[in-house]
Amino acid sequence: MCVCVCVCVCVISKATLRELDKAAELAIIGHSIGAFVSTLDAPHLKHLATNIVRDVTSWLVKLFRY
Repeated sequence: MCVCVCVCVCVISKATLRELDKAAELAIIGHSIGAFVSTLDAPHLKHLATNIVRDVTSWLVKLFRY
C-alpha cells in the first residue's frame, strides 16, 4: 500500500489595496445592500419595501409641499 502525502505551502504576502474614490465606495455599498436584500425572505422583503415606499413618499411630499 502506497500512501502519498501532499504538502501545501502557503505563501503569505502583503496585499495592498488602492484607496477608493467616492463613486467606488457608493458602488460597493450599493452592491452590498443588493446582496443583503436578495437574501431576505418574503415577509421581511415586503416589510422593507413598504418602509422604503413610505419614507420616499414622505420625503417627496415634504420636498414639493404637496
